[in-house]
Amino acid sequence: MPTIRRRTPARRGTAVLDSWIEFGLTYGPFSRQSVDELEEAWEIHGEDVLTAFVEQHPGHRPWAWWQFEARHPRRELNAPLVRDEGLDNAKRGGVVLIGNSKGALVPWLESEAAYLTRHKLWLPGERARFNALEVES
Repeated sequence: MPTIRRRTPARRGTAVLDSWIEFGLTYGPFSRQSVDELEEAWEIHGEDVLTAFVEQHPGHRPWAWWQFEARHPRRELNAPLVRDEGLDNAKRGGVVLIGNSKGALVPWLESEAAYLTRHKLWLPGERARFNALEVES
């Protein structure tokens, strides 16, 4: 008699984060990845991906954070429109991937740091690291 195998949902922290899924969570869907697949992965691995990303890029957020966590779009600034450099999610703070240019004109947006300040979303210690980087530049 055949055995019926049931898939059990992955528990938080038990599923392995595949490097392609991590890439998708950081920069947006890649190849055959679906937004639904990435949303499910974000629910499981979002905290770890966010922490690692912010450690390397204080004052910024990965694509999945803007897609699944940001409650409001970034504000449009009163400035001339600029040519889109491949920002599929410009209003949500997506990451620019050069080479995917759509050629459309898009508005300037407030910086990610300004968004984090306005909504009080800085992680502990992140703002100090961000300010230190700004001073070095």
